[in-house]
Amino acid sequence: MKLMVEQTGGTARFHVLGTGARDCVASYELEVWSGTGGANRSVQRGQAHLAKGGEPHLLDVALSGAAASRWSAKLHVRTSDGESYDVTRSSS
Repeated sequence: MKLMVEQTGGTARFHVLGTGARDCVASYELEVWSGTGGANRSVQRGQAHLAKGGEPHLLDVALSGAAASRWSAKLHVRTSDGESYDVTRSSS
């Protein structure tokens, strides 16, 4: 899976894409922190059936205003065949 971040104007958008090198089922959790000291926190969870070579758009989260200027994001992925990994991004 991929975590893409698009920052335009006063908005930060986080996109989770379900890419895969093989067919599998994957559980994911996107955690986004914003503000001073990570005062605001959002967690989105889901599960997807991924097909080899596909790239479905699974999730979007947006921050706007002051929250969009300082943020951190972590995507945690667990696949049905036991693979587990994290993808992190931050504004600084």
